[in-house]
Order: sequence, then structure tokens, then C-alpha cells
Amino acid sequence: MNLAEIIGRLCHGTLQAYQARPSLLGEHYGIEQVVLAGGYGYRQVMELVQNGADAVLEACEQGDAPKGGNRVQVILRNSRLYVANTGAPLSEEGLDALLSSHSSPKRGNQIGRFGLGFKSLLRLGGRIDFFTRSSGAV
Repeated sequence: MNLAEIIGRLCHGTLQAYQARPSLLGEHYGIEQVVLAGGYGYRQVMELVQNGADAVLEACEQGDAPKGGNRVQVILRNSRLYVANTGAPLSEEGLDALLSSHSSPKRGNQIGRFGLGFKSLLRLGGRIDFFTRSSGAV
């Protein structure tokens, strides 16, 4: 299953949940507002770098680190922010966590644990393009 299919399935499930329990929509909106009003509202670059560092650590732990070295790269070009890393590809569980809240699968030595950092990108507005290299899980 490719990334677009997984996102489509996850979004469809969320829309079904909202239809079954409309109050969830207000609850999820409230969570996003709290995230943006709190400490995560101005940490976009740091949160993306931390996610990249966690992916690099995961690749190292899985023995899947690139031979040319590990890195997280941040580029600001005009009004676009690019953040890339050489870490492990995003799993379906990881993608679900990015689209959810308070459900990070990260453990051990990884930095992120609360499942909120990626939500800080909502403050930037606009479009988020997401790419991951292929893995057996995605």
C-alpha cells in the first residue's frame, strides 16, 4: 500500500468517526488550539529536526543507516521550508501518529514521545508535502 492510499484510508476512518460522534470534531479542534497556544506554537523547525533525528536513530538501531553517513538537512528557500533526513522510512503506525494526537509510537532513546510536535506545523498554514522512502510497512 502506498503513502496516498494509507493517508486516504486513515482520513476516511477519521471522517467516519466524526459522523458517528460529531463531538470528536470539536474535541480535536480544541486539542490543536491548545498545542498551538502552548509551547509548540513556535517550534516548527526544532520539532522537524527532532523527528528527523529520531528517524536517523531508528535507522541505526535497525541496521539500515546509509553508508554515506546520517544527516538531517534544513533548507529555507524563498517562502518554503524543506526538512529532510536519511533516517528510517515512516511506517504506517508512524503516519497514523502524525495524523493523530498524543499517540507517538516513539520509545527508548528517541526524542519525541508526546505526539504533538508535528501539529505545530498547523501554525504555518499553507500546504505540507510529505515524502518517505519505501519500506515494507508503507
